[in-house]
Amino acid sequence: MEFNLLLVIFLLVVAAEAYSGVKKGMVKKLVSLIALVVMIVMTALIVYGLGSYRNGHVFGVLGCIIVLSIIAAVYFVVKL
Repeated sequence: MEFNLLLVIFLLVVAAEAYSGVKKGMVKKLVSLIALVVMIVMTALIVYGLGSYRNGHVFGVLGCIIVLSIIAAVYFVVKL
C-alpha cells in the first residue's frame, strides 16, 4: 500500500511541476502564435487596401484603414 501511495504522491508532484512549466511555456507560445496571426491578417489587409487603391475602390481602402486602426487600438490596450 505504501508503494502505491508513494507513486501517487510522486505523480502528483511531477504533474504539478509539468503543469507549471507548460503554463509558463505555453503562454509564450500562445503570445507568439497570436502575434503571427495578427501579422498575417495585417499584411493581407495592407495588400487588399493597396489593391483597392490601385483599382480606385475608395470604400475598400477606407475599410482596410478602419480595420487596421481597430487592430492597432486593441494592440495598445492589450499591451498596457
